[in-house]
Amino acid sequence: MLEGVKVPGVLVETCGQCARPVSWPKQSAGRVFAASTRARQATKVHEFRVPPEAVDLALGVHAALGIVPKGDVFSLAIQLGLSVAGAADKPEAAWMLLETSGLEATCRARPVLSEETARRLHGLQVAWGCQSEAAVVRRLVSAAWLKFT
Repeated sequence: MLEGVKVPGVLVETCGQCARPVSWPKQSAGRVFAASTRARQATKVHEFRVPPEAVDLALGVHAALGIVPKGDVFSLAIQLGLSVAGAADKPEAAWMLLETSGLEATCRARPVLSEETARRLHGLQVAWGCQSEAAVVRRLVSAAWLKFT
């Protein structure tokens, strides 16, 4: 198992204490890439209700990075938000930008998320005491916007 993906027949260096993979040689990069590509194809669309301002923030992240959005505008902002949030025990007050403003969630966000990302969203929902994963998504999009714009 590398990066959450089962990779058969790959060369790996393992930890002497726990036997978990710690690195793999350059020769195995193609095999790891092929396996992760197959795993990415197993992703599915999730649906969240968000205020229109969340769309603006997600598009702002794309603009700040010079990326032209195609289709789903939320996946990038969610992934970047996860990198900002890390394993935070609770969200920073600034990340609640879309929560504290009394905005109505009238738009649908339909990001394509891997199972691992979906698990992380659920874990943050529990850790942060959010009522829904949509609340986590709004906070992550805000965190990404604040960091990258």
